[in-house]
Amino acid sequence: MAISMQGAWTVSVQSKSAALPQRFVVEGAASGNGTYAGEVATPSVFVTGNSWSIRIQHNPGSGWTDSADQVTTPAVVAGQYRFLIQSNDSGGDVDFNDLVLACTTPATATDFLLYGNVTSYRGFCVLNPCFPRYVVVDSVLALREALKYPGLKDVRGSCRSIRSR
Repeated sequence: MAISMQGAWTVSVQSKSAALPQRFVVEGAASGNGTYAGEVATPSVFVTGNSWSIRIQHNPGSGWTDSADQVTTPAVVAGQYRFLIQSNDSGGDVDFNDLVLACTTPATATDFLLYGNVTSYRGFCVLNPCFPRYVVVDSVLALREALKYPGLKDVRGSCRSIRSR
């Protein structure tokens, strides 16, 4: 399945633990589009764009097919936001280590990341999700920063309470 990304990221192969051929595909970017070998020796790819996607694929002998994938929680490592895209091919194991990509971008005091599960709704929904229940922001400082962006200001009106843990 394609993972949606925004902005400028460096994508590199962290590890490969699979007998089947692996690759990753970048599409819809301003720069960095292409199909890249899923080998540790593959050079890092710098990808930019407002909205682009990345897919991990494998070839079980009958042609390239999308691998199952999962994303790790982003963290700041050495001044970079960093997360992994882990994949599982159609081989006999279910271990999400067949091809692992590392995605990094510089962390600044004014940037923040939004990530999580996404669900698509059909019908007469104006917003996605159709009936939002929760918006989660990690801290009050992050909330203040997030509310400076026009697309998130509408969320403020629907907040009924803020709980700290």
